[in-house]
Amino acid sequence: MIEQPEPLKTKPAYWSQIIFMVAGSAVLLYGIFYLQKNFFFIIYIFWFEALIRTVFNYFRIRNAGKDITVLPEYNVTINKRELTLSDYNNRPYYARFYVFGSLLPLFIYWVFIIVMVGFVFAFTSKNNDMLMQNIRIMVFSDRTFLLALFVFFAKSLNAYYSDYILGNGYKNADVLSVGSIFNRQNLVMHISLIIGVGCWFLVQRELPAYSNYIMSAMATVFVVIKLIADIYDYHRTAKK
Repeated sequence: MIEQPEPLKTKPAYWSQIIFMVAGSAVLLYGIFYLQKNFFFIIYIFWFEALIRTVFNYFRIRNAGKDITVLPEYNVTINKRELTLSDYNNRPYYARFYVFGSLLPLFIYWVFIIVMVGFVFAFTSKNNDMLMQNIRIMVFSDRTFLLALFVFFAKSLNAYYSDYILGNGYKNADVLSVGSIFNRQNLVMHISLIIGVGCWFLVQRELPAYSNYIMSAMATVFVVIKLIADIYDYHRTAKK
């Protein structure tokens, strides 16, 4: 008798990831509505999630169970030498290359977020409360920020351990399956950073009296969009 595979939506690992996604979004929305957190709170959490995902992708690459047999369409050149199949399938080597290639744009994002969203926003609006809130987040003394950070770390740890290791996901994964910093999972971070900063300057110039309300509303929209995008992307990936 042929054993039927367990339906995706009955697997505990599947629902635990969905719960973590909802819990993370709930913490962010709680911070926005009840604690009057500003846009920096949201975008900095998005950035940290991308950083956490990069760290776990490093381990995914190291434990990938399949070799690639065809070079990617857009091959990479390092020191005037294109990467070979052996380079890609050398897990430790490619994992280091992946981390370096991901951390460089993340560092640029970090500088922009800290300077523009963390300080310039507060100084331009002459909002000392916003500035102090941002500084507390930067030095990890904001409890709500730490709670959100813990939930997103737990979500990534659960996805790696339950889906990738215990669920044998690594057996069908190769080094190219983790994606890059510009993949769909980080798309909301890119969009919210670009649109959020642009809208803030526009609102600050045209509607300064409503800037706090509009930024809170915009942060809420980004959180909801991210939750929908994460659930859709996870479901699509888990089915594969």
